[in-house]
Amino acid sequence: MRPIIPVRHTRSHRITGGRQELRRVVDLTDITARARKIATLAQTGQSAKAKRLLPPERVYPVPRGTARSLGIDE
Repeated sequence: MRPIIPVRHTRSHRITGGRQELRRVVDLTDITARARKIATLAQTGQSAKAKRLLPPERVYPVPRGTARSLGIDE
């Protein structure tokens, strides 16, 4: 099984308000062991313990038009 590696910033081109931005990878963390532990806890009915191992949820701003087309409530 391949490791699960979250990427906070990836090298990609984004268009923002007519400007192009370049982002680079700044950090990679192997969370395979943690993800497996979360899965095992969830599968064995220990969802409260599994939730405590999850990273905090972040809210990202979405432009109104995009939110509307994706069906996201504001």
